[in-house]
Amino acid sequence: MKFIDIHTHGGFGVDFAVCDAGGLKEFAKKALEQGIVGFCPTLATDSFENIRHQLSIIAQVGDTGGAKTLGVHLEGIFLNPEKSGAHDKSQLALPTIENFKRLAGDFVSVVKIVTLAPELDKNLELTRFLQSNGIKVHAGHTLAKTAEGIDGTTHHFNAMPKMSHNEDTITLDALLREGVYTEIISDGVHVDDEMSNLFFRLKNPDEVILVSDSLALAHAPEGAGATLCGKKIFATPQGARNEDGTLAGSTYLLSDIAQRLVIKGILPQETIQKMVWDNPIRHLGLDSEVVESMIKLGKNNE
Repeated sequence: MKFIDIHTHGGFGVDFAVCDAGGLKEFAKKALEQGIVGFCPTLATDSFENIRHQLSIIAQVGDTGGAKTLGVHLEGIFLNPEKSGAHDKSQLALPTIENFKRLAGDFVSVVKIVTLAPELDKNLELTRFLQSNGIKVHAGHTLAKTAEGIDGTTHHFNAMPKMSHNEDTITLDALLREGVYTEIISDGVHVDDEMSNLFFRLKNPDEVILVSDSLALAHAPEGAGATLCGKKIFATPQGARNEDGTLAGSTYLLSDIAQRLVIKGILPQETIQKMVWDNPIRHLGLDSEVVESMIKLGKNNE
């Protein structure tokens, strides 16, 4: 099975928030061994300077010698402070065109996905600007009531309002709205298996994208440490947690999650393949040349 992970912060001890080009290549090579042929390095909330620095590093890396980098997923800094989760509230900023240009600098072309809280995006001005530049907009770390105008959701259910029988929420709206893709971390920790079952029954399977939200801790050498947004992260039986006990990403790679779903009987392998391959390709609008290169990577790794 071939995997494309559009939401990963790292793995094998490599953290995309601080790694150099060598670290990115190391991740790509080891990820390919796990069947991951393409990925979007995901950057969490950080200072404008640090994010620009990491964008510059990723922009300079050509052939990784492993899985293909498909563009950066900027998960911070345009989040709702009330749903910040493990992200640093002090470094959040309003989702404006000016702030995005300041954040991305000369590396706008490197960005593929931006997660933001649409309720803070005045008249969806930043959303429309990003979309006009070929960047997908995901609602995440949000209290929005509707998914109207956005392209997808980030780690559905997590850092979103709970679904309600008598109140509008983006959490339910995105499941029912055609054309909105939904990421989900179906690892049994971020989303309970029973809720995963309900989710997979409700949402159009052509618009579901399985993701890992993996941290540097995933498949890391024994004793390796990890941080997220400046706080230490610990692997616990209840998932990756920061010092406050807040859930902070995953210790699983996407291949691990897929295997778990098959073993648990939650999804058949052919449906999973759609959600880790076909759907990400269609959502990101990847051209045939990129797709063919990933197919070749997968065959060479068999």
